[in-house]
Amino acid sequence: GANYLSGEVLTFGYKGDDYEITVRSGDITLLVHTYTKLAVGETVYLHIPEDRIRIRRREEVATIDEESN
Repeated sequence: GANYLSGEVLTFGYKGDDYEITVRSGDITLLVHTYTKLAVGETVYLHIPEDRIRIRRREEVATIDEESN
């Protein structure tokens, strides 16, 4: 369906009040925050509302992460 995709959990980490995971779906990797505990290798199904999509280059995500610490 529209705005639904599936992928494999590559990494899983605790980030304070939620979990941060990376999910590979085809040739893209998504950085996702969730309250659900997941296992690396698990298949997940994501619904991404259009107004919540943020597209950044990998270098920009690294910069943002460093600034927030």
